[in-house]
Amino acid sequence: MPLTWTQVKSDLGPKRFTVCTRLLAKYPAWHDFCDGHRPLELAIKASLRIKAGSVNSRGRAANEHELVFLRYETMEKEPSDTPRKPRVGATADLPHDRITVQRFRESFPRARWSDSLKAWFVPGRTAERRIGRWLAEMEAEADAFADEKGRDAFAFDPIESRYLEAAPSAFQVRTPYSRTVVNEIREIPFARWDADRRLWTVPYRAFDELR
Repeated sequence: MPLTWTQVKSDLGPKRFTVCTRLLAKYPAWHDFCDGHRPLELAIKASLRIKAGSVNSRGRAANEHELVFLRYETMEKEPSDTPRKPRVGATADLPHDRITVQRFRESFPRARWSDSLKAWFVPGRTAERRIGRWLAEMEAEADAFADEKGRDAFAFDPIESRYLEAAPSAFQVRTPYSRTVVNEIREIPFARWDADRRLWTVPYRAFDELR
């Protein structure tokens, strides 16, 4: 039963304040009881989530007419329709190579795998530029390694041709003009025409295709 503060004393007797003695007697402590009234319909729509066919608090299986309260949230926590702001960053689609992924994570400690994007996500406004620079360095390193392998292969089994010269940086090919020869050289990966010197350059990593 509600009491006024003036009635809370050391000799307070609980049995003196019951429904029969106070509520039915219209005791003044009830005069503001209805001030906290709020519409129940809005509260149910906004904050009550229910599920049918679960288990009630006594452990008995609930039938199709029973409802179990799953979660209660206040109206202030009602989900907002505002879409979530996307994170700032860039993604990197790497080959399925353990060493490459390890080196990538060492260079980008904040990178995380995204299941939704199926790629590695790097946060930050400069992430795209940093990823591009890292990929260019990796590609240059791979090309240098491939060139070294091609140079060793040529030294072990050289190509004998008066049209071919092995320069320090790449093969140099000089041939009389022929549409057939030009089309075949164009099929070689990384082959480039040098208009100033009037010759074709082929990197050592394309040694197998040049043969």
